[in-house]
Amino acid sequence: MDLQIRPVADDAEFRAFLEVDARAFATEVRVDDLPYTEGFLERDRTAAAFLDGQLVGSSANLTMELTVPGGVVVPCAGVTYVGVSPTHRRRGLLTAMMGRLLDEAVDRDEPMAALFASESVIYGRFGFGAATQSATYSLAKAHARFSHPATTAGTIRLIDREGAAAVLAPVQDRVRRRAAGATSRSKGWWDRHIYDAPGWRHGGGPLFHAVHDPAGSHDPDAYITWRVETSWEIHGSHVVRVWEVQALDPTVRLALQQFVCSLDLIAEIRFEDHPVDEPLRWTLADPRRLMTTSVIDALWVRLLDIPRCLEARAYQPADRLVIAVDDRFRPAVGGTFALDTGGGRVRCTRTEAAPELSLDVADLGALYLGGVSAAVLAAAGRLRGHADGAVERAAALFATPTAPLTDTNF
Repeated sequence: MDLQIRPVADDAEFRAFLEVDARAFATEVRVDDLPYTEGFLERDRTAAAFLDGQLVGSSANLTMELTVPGGVVVPCAGVTYVGVSPTHRRRGLLTAMMGRLLDEAVDRDEPMAALFASESVIYGRFGFGAATQSATYSLAKAHARFSHPATTAGTIRLIDREGAAAVLAPVQDRVRRRAAGATSRSKGWWDRHIYDAPGWRHGGGPLFHAVHDPAGSHDPDAYITWRVETSWEIHGSHVVRVWEVQALDPTVRLALQQFVCSLDLIAEIRFEDHPVDEPLRWTLADPRRLMTTSVIDALWVRLLDIPRCLEARAYQPADRLVIAVDDRFRPAVGGTFALDTGGGRVRCTRTEAAPELSLDVADLGALYLGGVSAAVLAAAGRLRGHADGAVERAAALFATPTAPLTDTNF
């Protein structure tokens, strides 16, 4: 058996790469979509599996940045398009591709990798931990009354799809640099998003975009994007599916949500992939009417350089904690580390000191952005304290004021 993991070399291999991914996810490669897929992926960062010359596995890295607590952006490999042909499962192809992708990220000086998991049982063994969660909420329009209506001095206007990326991208870029869990978006990402292929709409209509202009300005500082599922059984009783809201000012964010709640001919508003601590609930006249319909894992994070990653983020109290990290997939990454957040500068160094805390590298990835408490991981048996109060100190260190959110799917 001759197994090679390498980037695709030409157009024919790139098309075969996409066909493998499509078969793995029970979809199809559409000719009209190819230019947008081509722009989204980076050919030199693909890692295709060739078995005896046949392309039977797909995977790729994207060049990205991830914002960590404290507002620092860190280089991050975005793992995507991972699939194995149904005829070649259980032959070690995924393990080989993941090894190559992580090696490639290290070669490019990216201290971490991240992905969205198609199945939540797959990626823990490669050191990825579920670092952020997202929720979907449902609100009947009849109960979408705000106890404190959001008002701004600015105005809200619709924008056309043509040229939308040029308007929306700068807003998202400003917001994501301050939001833990948020990622950068490439031009290829935006082109594909605005193209909005019918096959990617999951039963909804085309995307609509509205922006908020500050008073006296035509330079948007926020936007909201949504689809509509239409229903005309007797009268209009459509469902609005809000895809994202980007705003630095929380009042402006609420004003945009209030705007979509006031659209005509709708019966329900669904806020998809929103924060698990969504503020909207607390401004409704009847908060109970905002129904949480799902909470799922979103971004999975894999640390490749533990000292660099831990030194990049901010922490709440000044403390020093010795942490032992087990990494079975890349043993050289693991070890025992002293994390010192005192003195106005975070330092993380390898140490021979006895650990006060121990956990798997996947669970450190889950803990990293503040999406889960160390106390919760300890209660679940995924983190162990070896000194009195160590778990509580870790919970305080890694806590964040609000839950991290990743609203860029890749």
